[in-house]
Amino acid sequence: MIGTRETFFHCTTETHLLLVFSCLLHGAFEAAARSDRAKRYYAVWALILIWGFFIHPNAIFTYFFVTGLAFLRKRITIKEALAAIAVCALSTLVKMGLTPAGSYDSKQYDQLFAWNENLSRFFDLPAVWFITSKPTDEYLGLGVLMAVLLIAYRKPLELLFTFICAAGFLAITIFTFPYGDSLVMMEKAYMPAGFMFVLLFCVLFYRSRRKWPWTVLAVILAAHSFMHIADAGALFTERLDRLATIMKAAGPEHPKLIASFDHRGDDRLRTNHWATSLDALILSQSLDM
Repeated sequence: MIGTRETFFHCTTETHLLLVFSCLLHGAFEAAARSDRAKRYYAVWALILIWGFFIHPNAIFTYFFVTGLAFLRKRITIKEALAAIAVCALSTLVKMGLTPAGSYDSKQYDQLFAWNENLSRFFDLPAVWFITSKPTDEYLGLGVLMAVLLIAYRKPLELLFTFICAAGFLAITIFTFPYGDSLVMMEKAYMPAGFMFVLLFCVLFYRSRRKWPWTVLAVILAAHSFMHIADAGALFTERLDRLATIMKAAGPEHPKLIASFDHRGDDRLRTNHWATSLDALILSQSLDM
């Protein structure tokens, strides 16, 4: 919940699933460190690592972070860390090589490789504006977590590693989407950076003997985030209600109603946060039941 707003209403996306697998990889490293037979986890590590690259290309960033943090925390050896990073690098190269020219992923790679064209106006890019325009909204919680980690986290190397990984990921994401996208898509694109700080906060939580202060903080930040999530939900609910009104107006005799944007004089239907056709199909099905 912390650091999300519109993307909270995604039923599922490849980015959300990747973050789940990144947590799973972290858990697998922790489990191996607590076992006297760590090698039996190698197959599990390999499965999670390879599977992640079938989910989303950003696995190279989240997996690199989780692997590096595990190494710094002495959960895995240098050989194990290098092997995991090698799997990540190889999977990335294979995926890039198999990506068809002109596809969505291919266009993203092309935009990233043209980063020097946008470097001189970096701070004027819409992708940067998206971050700087929300310091007191859904990103306030992440800002508080960063401040808490700077003050309370006692492992400077792990802390520095986290900030470098998050900054590097943000820079690459900005150059990949320099001109921005819809709010929900940009928020989703930046989620892995927030995940890095949240994971380090979880490490701080489990390391601490007195957990109640961090529990209180987490509850407060989650409540703050949920206020913004509820606010976004009100907009989407209103949109669905208005689409439902149009579907009811069609009636059983006209199931394929085609409505213009000025249908019933309602301008608010112009906002295309979600796929209108998909919304209409879901609503028409539910109204028939």
